[in-house]
Amino acid sequence: MLVQPKKFHLSILLALLLSLTAAYADWPAGDLDGDYKVDGNDLYLFTQQWLDPSGCSGNGCADFDGVDGLDFKDFAILAGHWMQEYDNDPPTPNPATWETVPYATGSDSIAMAADLGDDESTPIEYYFDETSNNPGGSDSGWQTIPTYTDTDLDPETQYTYTVQMRDALLNTGTASSPANATTEAYSDTDPPAPTVATWATAPYAIGIDTVSMTATTGTDDTGPVEYHFNETSGNPGGNDSTWQTSPTYTDTGLSPNTQYTYTVQMRDALHNTGTISSPASATTATDYDLFINEFMASNNTTFEDIDEADEYPDWIEIYNASGSTISLAGMYLTDNYDVPDKWKIPAGVSVESHGFVVFLADDDDEQGDYHTNFKIKAGGDDLYLFDTDATSLIDSVDFNDQYSDISYGRYPDGDPNWMFMGQPTHDAANNNGYAGQVDDTEFSVDRGFYDSPFQVRLDCETKDAIIRYTLDGSDPVAPKGAIYDPDSPIQITGTTILRAKATKGGWLASNTDTQTYIFPAAVNNQPANPAGFPSNWGGTSVDYEMAVYRRGVY
Repeated sequence: MLVQPKKFHLSILLALLLSLTAAYADWPAGDLDGDYKVDGNDLYLFTQQWLDPSGCSGNGCADFDGVDGLDFKDFAILAGHWMQEYDNDPPTPNPATWETVPYATGSDSIAMAADLGDDESTPIEYYFDETSNNPGGSDSGWQTIPTYTDTDLDPETQYTYTVQMRDALLNTGTASSPANATTEAYSDTDPPAPTVATWATAPYAIGIDTVSMTATTGTDDTGPVEYHFNETSGNPGGNDSTWQTSPTYTDTGLSPNTQYTYTVQMRDALHNTGTISSPASATTATDYDLFINEFMASNNTTFEDIDEADEYPDWIEIYNASGSTISLAGMYLTDNYDVPDKWKIPAGVSVESHGFVVFLADDDDEQGDYHTNFKIKAGGDDLYLFDTDATSLIDSVDFNDQYSDISYGRYPDGDPNWMFMGQPTHDAANNNGYAGQVDDTEFSVDRGFYDSPFQVRLDCETKDAIIRYTLDGSDPVAPKGAIYDPDSPIQITGTTILRAKATKGGWLASNTDTQTYIFPAAVNNQPANPAGFPSNWGGTSVDYEMAVYRRGVY
C-alpha cells in the first residue's frame, strides 16, 4: 500500500519557501529547502511543483534548468544530487586571526600574515583590508596566500589592517580584529643612479690648454647629486675637480699636445658614493700660435674675389703669431663643431711667421685652394680651426649679428679681445676697431593707425648714447635730423614716418629703427608730395595723392 506524504497547506509552503529564500543567498542544485543537502524534504517540495509551467527562478524553484517548466529533466538534476550535503560554513578560525600581526619592513612597506584557514571547500582565500585610509595604503584583494606586503607607503605613518577568509563556495567569515603598524623613518643608503658613473660627453680638448667633459646626470632621492672629476694621468697641469653640483667640468692651464685622462663618480647629500666611471682621455692641441684673426660675414664692397670678378664673398683670416712658417695643409676649417672635417685645407697652403692667409668662405671650393665649401652666417655663427686629426681644436670664435662691410677681428692681432672694425684689414695687421655696438633705439609708441595726436619718447640702453631722429623718412645720420631731447617728447599730429639711430664716440652705431604712424582720416586728402614724406623710394619717384572713384571716373 502506497503511503501518501502528508500534504501541507499551500500558504504554509509558500511562507516556508520565502523564509528559506531570505536565509540563503545561493542554494546548491537540488536543494529546495536551503539546508545545503538534498533529501526527502527536497523531493516532497519537488512534487508540489511537478508539471508547473516555467516562470519561477532562484532559490526554492524546482525548475532547475529554467526550460519548459518542471519536468523529468529537472527530476534528473534532483536525482543526480540525491543525498549530497553541501558546505555552508566559512573557513575556521572564524573570525580570522593573525599569525603575524602587521609590522614595518622599511620606510615604505608593511608585511603581515594570517593564520592558515581550514575548510572542506578549497582553495581558501584571504583578503587584507587597509582601513586607516592614510596615503598609499592599499587592500590586497582576494588571494590564496595568507601573507601580504603593502608597499609605496609614507614614512613614519600608521596603517591599520584586518583580514578575513572565504572558501571555494564563497562562504565568507568574519574579519579579524584590527592591527596597526607604523612605517620606519626614511633612510637612503643607495648612491645616485647610474651607480657606475658614465659620460654624457667624454673629455675633449679645447685648444692647447683646456679639456672639458660632462657626466651623465645622476638621480637620487636625497639630493643634490654631486660630481667629482679625477685627472689620473699625472701630466703637467692636470687637476681634479672638487665635489660640485654641476655635471660639467673644464680643466684649464694644461700643457699643449699632451694627453690627459679623467674619471668621474657621484654621491648624494648623505654622501652615499657610487662607483667610478671608466677612464676617458683627450689630447690638447699643438701650440701652433695660429688664430682665427678676422672675418667678414657680409661683404658687399670691401674685398672682391680675385678668382671671379664682381663677386664679394665672406672671408676668414688666419694669423701666425709664431716665429716660423707653419703649414696649414691637412688642417680643417668648419662652422659646425660636430663636423670638424667640413673643409680640409689643401696641400701647399702655409702661413709665414707673423703673417696672414685669407680664405674665401663662398661655398665654392672648386674655384681654388683658398675657397671653402661653406659660407658664414651674418645673423650669428661659429668658426673653428682644427688640427690635422680633426679632433684637436686649435682656435675658435662664436659671434652674434654682423654688419655689411664691417669685419670682426682681434685687436691687437692674436689678442682675446674682439672688435667690430670699420676699416677691414684682410691679409694685414688689424686696426683698432669699435669698442662695442650701440643698442637699438626704443619707441614708446608702436607703429599703427591713430585718430588723435600723441607723444613719442625715444630711449637707448647704451650709456651716453646720442639719439638722432628724422620725420621725413630719411636716414637720421648727421647733419640730417635732430638730436632727441628726453625732456621734449616728439609730437605726432598726423601721418608721420619716424626714424631713429643711436651713436656713441668710438662705438658702432645702432641700426636705424622706423615706426610709421598713419592717420586714416587725413589720407584721402593728402597731396602728391606731403611735407616730411620722402620724395622717392630707391630712386623711384612717389605720388602720395589718393584718387577718388566716382561712377567709373577717377
